[in-house]
Amino acid sequence: MNETISYNELEKTNSNNIHPYSEHSKTISTDDYFKQLSENKFYSEFQEYLSNNYSLINKEEIINFISYKPLLTELIKELTVIIRKSFEKNELSMEFIQDPEITDLKYLNIYIHSSEESFNKDWNTLKIINQDIRQLTLLDNSIKKYILVDLW
Repeated sequence: MNETISYNELEKTNSNNIHPYSEHSKTISTDDYFKQLSENKFYSEFQEYLSNNYSLINKEEIINFISYKPLLTELIKELTVIIRKSFEKNELSMEFIQDPEITDLKYLNIYIHSSEESFNKDWNTLKIINQDIRQLTLLDNSIKKYILVDLW
């Protein structure tokens, strides 16, 4: 028998299962939203992780996007390890992209900075990395569609 439970009951019993910005949440200002994110230990630690490993092109948008798709944190950490195996010293950047024509098309792009001299070699390495990414098994493989890795 399926049991129906109201949002209020669920909130009382296990509020950790509800994302703070789910459809049941109140509307809050952007400033308050980022204040809450920065006070959240997990997100503040992850923001530090991102800042230590990537140049963040549009930081607020990146953090906001990740907060709606928390499984991206696991994927980003895995990708960082995979990328660093082949590109130990290259600078990495991250950017949130939203397609202007297809509003539902949103993703993060990880850029591996490359020089003109090493571009061909790096391009071949990137193809191998992308194969490794496709082979990754995560809790939710559908999350992979939200990140692209490319050369800059």
